[in-house]
Amino acid sequence: MDERPNLAADDALQNLDTSYRYFEHTRGVGSTVYRWPDNGLPLQKQDISAVERFTQDGQWVGGQRQRLRDELLKGWFDEKSDEISVQRALDLMKKTIQS
Repeated sequence: MDERPNLAADDALQNLDTSYRYFEHTRGVGSTVYRWPDNGLPLQKQDISAVERFTQDGQWVGGQRQRLRDELLKGWFDEKSDEISVQRALDLMKKTIQS
């Protein structure tokens, strides 16, 4: 197992941007953290590249709007009830990196 620190993950956790809205999407096993700019626009009005998903390697992957929109249409994602605090997002991101 690689014991070197994941610098990208550390950077993502230390520089959590509070100008975003964060969301926890739980499906199957575990949770995924999504974010998009806190610009007053709902998911469907966001630029396609603005919706991002946090990955195990500590990176934000853009272009996730369609994925979440599909989940919304199926009733598996709700913009109001799935929004989380920055602290909750940070806790989930740490857990994601450690798994």
